[in-house]
Amino acid sequence: MRAPVKVDVAFKRFFYDREMVRKKLGRKRTKALRKAGLTIRKAARRRLRRRKRVSRPGQSPSVRSTDTFATLKNIQAGFDTFAEASVVGPIGFGNLADPVPGRLEHGAEVRRKNPRRAERRIGDVGEIDIEPTSKTSKRLTSVQIVSWDKRDWIVTFATLETPEQVRRANEINERLYGPAEIIGTLEARPFMEPAVESVKDQFVDLYVKEG
Repeated sequence: MRAPVKVDVAFKRFFYDREMVRKKLGRKRTKALRKAGLTIRKAARRRLRRRKRVSRPGQSPSVRSTDTFATLKNIQAGFDTFAEASVVGPIGFGNLADPVPGRLEHGAEVRRKNPRRAERRIGDVGEIDIEPTSKTSKRLTSVQIVSWDKRDWIVTFATLETPEQVRRANEINERLYGPAEIIGTLEARPFMEPAVESVKDQFVDLYVKEG
């Protein structure tokens, strides 16, 4: 029994009510696998709680979406014709190569744009110089006091007219506010694997009864 966290839309043609699946497995085995898949789906849905707070690492994720499709609760159960096994999981959404449910189930590296960073270009007003506040800026252009590295600095701004000025402005901007992209870790919040573990003892009886 497998419990992946993505079910492709094309996967619908392998649902258990399809004649192809019934012919491949036989009616009794199809019924047993279908019940096993639906049992896992029910257990997984029960683990997903609608709540405002963010779930803690190791907990099942919180559900806020009210969309009928793009929600973790949109869990489907079907059949893998190659492995001849039940496949249960939420519809993948977001980045198709790395869908949201998979990130929550297993954890992931998360990248996001640094909101404080600015990408300077020619024609922009940008940073052309930075110096400690102990010195007095004699430039005629605008200045700004910025706190960085436990000190206050005078940052001088001007219209950027050359590639070197742009390079310098971006260098200062990164020095003050960090990289353009912030990399963090999303700790796992599994819900499919715990669902399988919670009901797996029922599978032997189910196969004896139905298969």
